[in-house]
Amino acid sequence: MADIDSLVPPHEPAEDALATVGKIALSLMIPGAGPILAEVLGHAVATRQAAMQHDFNAAVARELERVAAGVDEALTVEDVIASDEFIASMTRASRVASETSSHAKRRRLAAAVANGGPWAAFPSARRERFTKLVNDYDDLHVWMLQYLNDPEAWLQAHGIPYVGDGLVPPGPDHPLNAAFRVPAEVWQFQVARRVADLDAERLVRIPEALQRTPGDPTWAKVTGVGREFLAFVGEPEPVAVPAPEL
Repeated sequence: MADIDSLVPPHEPAEDALATVGKIALSLMIPGAGPILAEVLGHAVATRQAAMQHDFNAAVARELERVAAGVDEALTVEDVIASDEFIASMTRASRVASETSSHAKRRRLAAAVANGGPWAAFPSARRERFTKLVNDYDDLHVWMLQYLNDPEAWLQAHGIPYVGDGLVPPGPDHPLNAAFRVPAEVWQFQVARRVADLDAERLVRIPEALQRTPGDPTWAKVTGVGREFLAFVGEPEPVAVPAPEL
């Protein structure tokens, strides 16, 4: 596939940036300068939105190149642009990307778009389902899925002792205290809610004993579908990703 990243036109910031800053300063000092401030804010927001869309387009291009490298048949730019699925996925993802402040989520959205066409190694129904989950899930959802896929590897990569599955209930000695840098009473409810969401989508399996009585939500096990989802979002070096702030 051609270097699609090079086909994304550069984003050119407005040439009147200094004038814009000057207008802001002026409007804050002069009473009754509301209309000027409104103009400045409108210009600034539009410029920022254009920059964010450009960054997202470039991220999609990079993800397309990654996906194309694993496709048996050559994938061309024409193939991508001609795909109605891709265009629909790009349209939806661009809207969601514009509404999130998470760089990690924007990257996952870009990966979902790149996997949103018939060239992807996922059936159509799976692509649609996974794309919806990418839209709905926050950083903690995805991090928990990555962590549960190999907790020992993540903890060791971050210098946190691993004591074995299910041996330490939430409390002062739980390894996630060190991962999140907060006590268990802060993270336990948030983690349990995300794990329940993952279980509802069959991305993880909560042990039967844990379903009957409250326990450690990190005892859940990632399913084959959960590992497919991780492949779909294509997180690079998942063990290196730090736990999100709570």
